[in-house]
Amino acid sequence: MKTYRRVNRSESIAATRIRLGLTQAKFAAELGISRSMLAKVEAKTRHLSTDASIRLASIEIATAGEATVAASAPALRGDTAICDGEHSFNALRYKEACCRLDAQKKQYELDQMIVKHKVYLDCLAQTDRLLQQAAAGAGQFYPGQLELHREGLIRKLSKCSLPAQAALRHKIALQYAAAELHLINATVHYGGVKEPGLATA
Repeated sequence: MKTYRRVNRSESIAATRIRLGLTQAKFAAELGISRSMLAKVEAKTRHLSTDASIRLASIEIATAGEATVAASAPALRGDTAICDGEHSFNALRYKEACCRLDAQKKQYELDQMIVKHKVYLDCLAQTDRLLQQAAAGAGQFYPGQLELHREGLIRKLSKCSLPAQAALRHKIALQYAAAELHLINATVHYGGVKEPGLATA
C-alpha cells in the first residue's frame, strides 16, 4: 500500500532559501513579499499568497536537481570561481526563472490591456452616437448622463492606451533580457547549461 508524506511548505521554503544561500530579505524580495512575512511563513504562522507561491514553484523547478552541480563547480574552477551564495549557480538560475515569470505575468496584463482598449473604444463610439441622438432630441438618455459615462471611458482608455501598451512591452523585453543575462552569467561561471531553462547534471 502506498503511503504519501505531507510536504511541510514552511520547511521547504526555508530549505530552498538556505540551499540558494540567500538571506530572508533577498529571498523575500524575489518572492514579492516582505522579510517579516517570509519569517512568519517559515515560522508556520502565515501562508504564502498565490502569487508568491507561483514564484516559489518557478524557483524550485528551475533549481531542482542542480545543487550538486553548483556545489562542485567552484572546486572545479578553483580560486576563480564565484562561490558566494548570492552569485551561486542556483541563485542565478532562480533569478532567471523569476524574470521569466515576471515577463509572463506582464504579457498576460498586456493581452488584457489590448482587449480592454478595443472594448472601451467600441463603447466610446457607441456613446458618441447616443450623444448625437440626444442632441437631436432623440434617444432615451440625458446628455449629462452620457457625458459622465464618456468621461469615465476616456479615463479607462488612458490606462490601456497605445503608449501604455508600448511601455508594458518595453518592460516585458527588459525582463526577458535580464533572464538571459542571468543565464549567461550562470553559464560563464559554472557551465553545464546548454539551453535556457535546462541544465546538465
